[in-house]
Amino acid sequence: KGAKGGVDAHSFPSAGEGESAAARRARRRAYDACWGEAKRTADELMAQANARAFGEVEAFAREPLAVDEVAAATVYSGLNISDHEVSFRLLSEHLRRTCSPH
Repeated sequence: KGAKGGVDAHSFPSAGEGESAAARRARRRAYDACWGEAKRTADELMAQANARAFGEVEAFAREPLAVDEVAAATVYSGLNISDHEVSFRLLSEHLRRTCSPH
């Protein structure tokens, strides 16, 4: 894999036996540009979704309770199991920055 997480130029798959090295490099540049844009879009959407969800959890955590109440919540932390650790870490960091433990 290359530095950006993609395939490096030498191992980028050929489109066919007759493809020139210049054509392969051009396809690689197009791939990098498309992948970069797709990743930026996905990252922006995730940041927006997290901001909204984290704000809701923050509002819940800040809500005053009667002395005989215990706050409890369920947090949906991502679409896939692989998302859970990152989502929970980001939520924890957000709450540490924005909410006092007292």
